Amino acid sequence: MRWDELSKDLMVWTIPGTRTKNKEVTVVPLSAAVRKIILAMLQTLGELIFPGEDGRPFGNWSKSKMALNEASGVANCGCMTFGGRRLQASKLSECRSRSTKRF
Repeated sequence: MRWDELSKDLMVWTIPGTRTKNKEVTVVPLSAAVRKIILAMLQTLGELIFPGEDGRPFGNWSKSKMALNEASGVANCGCMTFGGRRLQASKLSECRSRSTKRF
């Protein structure tokens, strides 16, 4: 999430197509709770609101999920991971693309 992707009133996060898997602009409404968290991050230096430990965009979901599981004591919870959700979204998108093609 980058500061320049947020609306001035923090009501909407617009993710440009250059940063989405389907290359389409994604508009995400932000709840009051999310706006409060973002406001607490105003002291963050740089263009990223939630930078990774090295200051770059966060990107290692698997490693972070394992650390979260270990810290919370639910290491073998069997919950669906982010990767599983992404795979399902990709497959659904492919199905939708095929069903809207005209022959």
